[in-house]
Amino acid sequence: MGMSNLLKRLQDKTFISIPEFLSSHPVSGERIDYINQMVEDKSYPYKENPKLKSLFLEIKQ
Repeated sequence: MGMSNLLKRLQDKTFISIPEFLSSHPVSGERIDYINQMVEDKSYPYKENPKLKSLFLEIKQ
């Protein structure tokens, strides 16, 4: 679960300097739980976005 993993990594601020726009929206366990529940329920439309996937892989490195 990419989004959930990203939020968990952002929650652990030791791995990277958090950009200012993210610091105004801190990651919480509640946000992570919400994302996980959405994935389980499949309550959102999904369409793969190649550009977004490329950006995510760039961030992941």
